[in-house]
Amino acid sequence: MIIRAMNLVDIYFKDKKDKGGNPYTEHLIYVMQNVETTEEKVVALLHDIMEDTDITEKEISDFGIQKVYIDAVKILTKKSCESYDEYINRIIKSKNQLAINVKIVDLEHNMNLDRLKIITSKDMVRNHKYKQAYNRLLPLKKVL
Repeated sequence: MIIRAMNLVDIYFKDKKDKGGNPYTEHLIYVMQNVETTEEKVVALLHDIMEDTDITEKEISDFGIQKVYIDAVKILTKKSCESYDEYINRIIKSKNQLAINVKIVDLEHNMNLDRLKIITSKDMVRNHKYKQAYNRLLPLKKVL
């Protein structure tokens, strides 16, 4: 399943860059390498795919990714109509441990300002938002 997820990443993120201008796949691989279980690794690779690409849930399913992973990815997909706080609240209320554990590592990496070439006040505001979310999610982390 990890290989299928990695194939999707290669297809949908091959030309994407992160806020620091680095290949976006580096972020996805970092998150994958810093979660524990195979299930978490699959979700880690795919956690941004529905938010940052045009792939649909059906296309992910047709690629052979199982529902348990797609459900976690859907939880981790911020809806355009929701605020960041609403998004984090939705993750917490879901009680989906795969989503929670992956989001914690995602936030850890997103809070690493060393990834940016220049740090602006906008980056500092975003980092503060991430730290608040991280502090809310961290107590919910469980080993699967």
